[in-house]
Amino acid sequence: MFCKLDSQTLKPAYFTLKTSPKLFHDVFAELDPKNDVVLFKIGAQAGWVADMLRHMRLPFKVANVNDPAW
Repeated sequence: MFCKLDSQTLKPAYFTLKTSPKLFHDVFAELDPKNDVVLFKIGAQAGWVADMLRHMRLPFKVANVNDPAW
């Protein structure tokens, strides 16, 4: 599940996508590294997603929903 949040209107846009490095790359390529941040939770894909985002120089944060803080 993806959610793009418009920072001006605070309106979210939700969509789904098959788990595919190419498809994820295409979504991330639309982002602006100066104004956007990617948030995702820890899972099986977290490693390659983080690697891709680093390569694309996009900022990101990773959530561990199993942590007591959640």
